[in-house]
Amino acid sequence: MHKKVSVLSGGERVKVSLAKLFVSDCNTLILDEPTNFLDVYALEALEDLLKEYEGTILFVSHDRQFISSIATKILAFHERQLEFFEGSYPEYEKRDLEKERDLDAELLMAVELEITSVLSELSDPTITLEEKERLEAKFQKLLQEKRTLEH
Repeated sequence: MHKKVSVLSGGERVKVSLAKLFVSDCNTLILDEPTNFLDVYALEALEDLLKEYEGTILFVSHDRQFISSIATKILAFHERQLEFFEGSYPEYEKRDLEKERDLDAELLMAVELEITSVLSELSDPTITLEEKERLEAKFQKLLQEKRTLEH
């Protein structure tokens, strides 16, 4: 308590900075990796304080548990675009999984359509032996792709 801030450890400096913020009259907090250097007890205390904070909090963190506990809206950079999501981090992740599942379903449907097309071509009695071998190889490759997408 009687030490100069310059001699404090990283975690102690973070705690001092956060204490100064919470006793100030500001209504917006901008925090860059606020969980760095914090022990478990300080992290829990910070989460509790931020949950009760009535102002706006904008923070950057790689701590997914912290984000899940605090965030109510997500701003994320995705493919060089800023993406806004209204909801919690678990909801954001779930949405991404659903998008991925939809994409897998679309790919599976495309492969199944291509299989149908190859089977149609294979049933043509006028195809050459060379063409038939090429189509059978393509058919086997498509079946393997389909199995991969189904699992």
